[in-house]
Amino acid sequence: STTLNLNLNKTKYYIIGFGDENTISYNFEDNSDSIVYTYEKGGIYNPTIELIDSLGCIYKFTDLPKIYGDNIDAKFQLNSSVICDLKNIQFQNTSNSTFESKYYWSFGNNDSSIAKSPLYNYTKDSTYEITLKQTSPLGCVDSVKNKITVFKAPSPFVSIQNENYCIPSETTLELTFEKNEFKADRISYSINENVPKEGNYITNIFTTEGNQKIKYTIEYGNGNCILDTNIQLLFYKWPKANFEYSPSNTSLEEPIVFFNDKSKNTTQWNWDFGDLESSQTQHPAHNYELENIYTVQLTASNSGKCSDSITKEISISPYDFVKLPSGFSPNQDGRNETFRILSAGDIELIEFKIFNRWGNLVFKTSNIEEAWDGKRRGEYQNAGTYIYYIKGRKRSGEITEIKGNLTLLR
Repeated sequence: STTLNLNLNKTKYYIIGFGDENTISYNFEDNSDSIVYTYEKGGIYNPTIELIDSLGCIYKFTDLPKIYGDNIDAKFQLNSSVICDLKNIQFQNTSNSTFESKYYWSFGNNDSSIAKSPLYNYTKDSTYEITLKQTSPLGCVDSVKNKITVFKAPSPFVSIQNENYCIPSETTLELTFEKNEFKADRISYSINENVPKEGNYITNIFTTEGNQKIKYTIEYGNGNCILDTNIQLLFYKWPKANFEYSPSNTSLEEPIVFFNDKSKNTTQWNWDFGDLESSQTQHPAHNYELENIYTVQLTASNSGKCSDSITKEISISPYDFVKLPSGFSPNQDGRNETFRILSAGDIELIEFKIFNRWGNLVFKTSNIEEAWDGKRRGEYQNAGTYIYYIKGRKRSGEITEIKGNLTLLR
């Protein structure tokens, strides 16, 4: 409120404007020369006074002092009266004022700040009384107090223990905390949105490949605070190692063997060619320098830390050849049951024929891996002497022909 003291001689009437669009007019004889006026809001006001005598003459006052009024209201807000982390607590100043005020915060722990809206860190769990004091440049003062309860948020670490990430995978998840000082009210895990399992560690057998969603929930602060965290674990199918190679038999005349990976669920390959050489490519080619029978091993693995191995023997002959045995005995004793071509090198078989003693064709093929089982049109042939004929093409393009006799024994 503002008091205007008037000393008005010979005045009949007066009109006062308070600078806020409000005015009053009085008969001087019926009213005192002191007026008390209350402004509704803060600001800078320019009052005016007009004096009117009995003859109707008007006198206006000039250069009246300005009136400064402030309207302050100290207040602040937080997201909640329970704070679930000691760090980075935002105190939002929502105080009102006409002129720029100064602020003084007391955080209830003998610490303070003069920032308008401070960001503050506590060092321990407790309940604190927060005081905000607001002072305007006109000397007006207001203050407000509120209590908050602060809890330290956990800093969890999830340890994952298993042999690998290939299904089925028995995996243990365990939550630990910094310096083991944090005590939770409750810890639970939910896997793929299934019913939660309680405890700071769980063991689960994962049986499905792909991303598995895991959510752990930490309740603390006497049930007032919850920390939810989602993680994903990627599981894989077990790799199955397999490979093919060509040519199936080769020699030092052209000692390059081409390996074709046939593995499944595999992203990494480790080849051991049996001659102290290796490769990590999927489909390697290898040049052997010495004749020998080599054991080749392929270890197939994937990102799940799983692996599978397979070995096959490869024969490297000193030179290209085509040979046939002198006979065979298809008598179902499990030994020497078929008659086949034995070869080394990259030889293309054009035709392989077998005739009986009367010149009748009993077997024919162009597949060098196919063998005669001693039958013609599904019927067993008699024991005796047969004639074979082989026609093939070498790597150089040269045509070679081989003829000879074989004995079928019963």
